[in-house]
Amino acid sequence: MLGLLRSFYPAIIIFASISISISISTSQEVYAKGGDAPSDAKLQAFDEKIVPVDVHDCKVFVRSIASFTKGKKKRPKVIAINGIPVSAWIYRDFAIRLSKKGWNLDLVDLPGTGQSFLEAPTKWPRQRSCIKAYLLEQKEPFILVLHDIAGPIVLPLIHTFKNMKGLFVMNSLLKTHGFKPIAPMSTLKMHLFGDFATVFMGRSKFHREMKKVGLAKEVDRVWLDQLFNDVKKGGSIQRLSSIMRSFDNSKIIDTLIAENIQNFKGRKLAVWGVSDPSLGGLSYYAKGVFGEDQYLSIDTAKHFLMMDFSTELADMFHQKFSQ
Repeated sequence: MLGLLRSFYPAIIIFASISISISISTSQEVYAKGGDAPSDAKLQAFDEKIVPVDVHDCKVFVRSIASFTKGKKKRPKVIAINGIPVSAWIYRDFAIRLSKKGWNLDLVDLPGTGQSFLEAPTKWPRQRSCIKAYLLEQKEPFILVLHDIAGPIVLPLIHTFKNMKGLFVMNSLLKTHGFKPIAPMSTLKMHLFGDFATVFMGRSKFHREMKKVGLAKEVDRVWLDQLFNDVKKGGSIQRLSSIMRSFDNSKIIDTLIAENIQNFKGRKLAVWGVSDPSLGGLSYYAKGVFGEDQYLSIDTAKHFLMMDFSTELADMFHQKFSQ
């Protein structure tokens, strides 16, 4: 039985962890706001809150980081939403670098992932309803940052967000019809083995699988620890099979995504890691939907480009949206 469960670990984690080319920064910079530095000083740079949403008993978990610079012209807030079934903690270094450039950011765990709560089973329509309600409640202008399945879940809604002033998309599933991830869809959709195996996944196993399937070089161990804490605390890793069973292979959704991107009047930019073994092939489609002048690629980047190239992505974002 244990051997059988082990065979499913790569399939369970592979959608959430695709190989990347270089490690994220492990510098000793201290970002703590004050007091004794915790085990990860970067974590203390973020304020945490839970926002109840009156849809499907949803509670949205948000980490906020304020601009390190004062006295400059007020910019729209940046709202970054994760797609993979872990948490928005994947944006950690990207967010810190943008805050140093004068941006305020909210890192939002997609409903049903990380520490955001959504009633089980977690399905795409429920995730859409919850995140739509949350974003409609935003009173100030914002720029939306999306990655992975956050794209097909949130992009069909963006025409409803009047306060949305910008769109920044990285390696997302812009075209769902006929798409299959690296692991067989049938394996990812299996409820019994998918959920049962992940329930008993320990920290060491999580680290090994992330490194085996998703991380090419040595990375910040504390970052992995926090990611593991998020998925275990929120229970999202046990919901992967239901998230995948609600996968929206729809031409209608694809058309709506393309139309919403093309009709969006604010600033927009797609940045693609072309070496992503799962979504790299969608780079040409992304270029066509966003337009050549609103598309950039990093040939050596894979799925988690916000971790591999946090400095470069922060520079790209700042140059595009601060004008």
